[in-house]
Amino acid sequence: MLPITRPCIEDAALVFQGQHILEVAPWKDLKAHWQGPIEDLGERVLLPGLINPHTHLEYTLMGDEFCGDVGAYAFTDWIDRIVRLKSRWSINQFAQSWISGYQDQWQSGTTTLADTLSQFPLLEAITKPDGPRLKCLLEWIHTEPGAVPPERVDRFKQALLSADHWGESPAGLSPHAPYTTTPDLWRTIDDHTELRHRCRSVHLAESRAELELFTQDQGPLKSWLKSKGINQSWGQGHPVDLFDQHDALQPGLLAIHGNLLDDLTVKRLSRKQVGLVHCPRSHAFFNHPPFPINACLKAGIVVALGTDSLASMPSPVGDRPFHLFHEIQWLMRRCLDISPTLALRMITLNAAKVLGMDKEVGSLDAGKLADWVTTPCQESPQSVEAWLVGSIPTWDRVTQAGRERFSGWSE
Repeated sequence: MLPITRPCIEDAALVFQGQHILEVAPWKDLKAHWQGPIEDLGERVLLPGLINPHTHLEYTLMGDEFCGDVGAYAFTDWIDRIVRLKSRWSINQFAQSWISGYQDQWQSGTTTLADTLSQFPLLEAITKPDGPRLKCLLEWIHTEPGAVPPERVDRFKQALLSADHWGESPAGLSPHAPYTTTPDLWRTIDDHTELRHRCRSVHLAESRAELELFTQDQGPLKSWLKSKGINQSWGQGHPVDLFDQHDALQPGLLAIHGNLLDDLTVKRLSRKQVGLVHCPRSHAFFNHPPFPINACLKAGIVVALGTDSLASMPSPVGDRPFHLFHEIQWLMRRCLDISPTLALRMITLNAAKVLGMDKEVGSLDAGKLADWVTTPCQESPQSVEAWLVGSIPTWDRVTQAGRERFSGWSE
C-alpha cells in the first residue's frame, strides 16, 4: 500500500466505514483485534484515487481537429483555431464532448478532478453522469476597460450557485488569463464575499507570445488581441510581476502552466503561496522551453500535474488519454532527477493541496474519504513506485468514498 504521506506498507490493511477511512496499518498490527469482515485483495498495490487538477472536458472531441505534432501550432494560432471552433459548435456538441471526457475518468483511476468550464449552459443542459468528484471552475473572460457591470457579476454568481449543485465540491472561479482579464475584474472578485473566498485558477505565464505581449508590447498575441478590439490593461512587465502589483497574486491562487518563469518570478509565486499545475504533454505540444520544475520545488512551491485538454496533446494520445501516468512519464523523460515518490505525490496529495482539498483526499489517512485504486503487482515495497511510474497501470478497481465505481477485477 502507498499511503503517500508515509512509505510503502507491505501486507497492509485499510479499514473504512461509510465514506471515510478509519485506519491504515500493517495487517499484523490489526488482525489480533479485528472482528469485522475481511476482503483479501491478493498481490496488488493500492494507492489513493488520482486527482486531476486541470482539465477542459468540453474540448475533448476537439482533439481530432488538431494534428497533434509537437510544435505544429504556434500558441496564438492554436488559440485562434479554438475560438473559431467554439463559435461553430452547438451546446449539444459541447455536451457530448464534456460527457465523453468525463466518462473516460474511472478507467484512468481519477476519483477527483477540477474542470474549467466556459460553456455555462452546460450546467442546465447536462444531467451529469456518474463519475469522479467534480470541482467546477467557471471561466471568466472580461476585457472591457473600467468597472465590471453589476449585472455581469450577478450572472456569474448565479452560474456559480448552479455549479455548486452540479459538482460534488464547491465551485470556483477561473479568470482565464492576464490577456483576457483586467485588473478591475480581479478587484471585483475581491469586493464580493460570494466570490473572494472561492478557489481561483488562472492560466499564467503560459507562452512566449504572452511574455512578448506583456514585456515588449508586441508580437502575435498583441496583433491577435488588437484584431478583436482588445487592449491589455495590466501595464508592462512579466505577468507574474504585474499580477503582484495589482494584488491579484494571493495565497491559494492556482497558477496553471507557468511555463515561462525565471528565478525572480518563481520566488514571487513561492512568497505568495501560489500553487502550480504543470501539464507535461500540453507543454510539449507547444514546444515550450524546459519547465523550471527544480526551481519551483526548491522554492517550496506545491506543484501538481494535470492533463489539460485533448486539443493540446501530442499524438498519439495513447490508450486512456486522461490517465495521469501519461503526464508522469512525459515529465520524467524531461526531468530525469524527479523521483517516483515525488511524481506520485504530484497526482495525489499535491493535486489535492492546490485545490484546497487535502483535508479530504490525496492520501490514505484516517479521516479522509475512502478513495483508492488497485492494480496487480508482484514488486517488492522498495521497487513498487518505480515500477508504477514506468507503466500506464490498468486499474482493476476504483473506489470512491467507500463505493466501488469501476471494476475490471480478475483472479
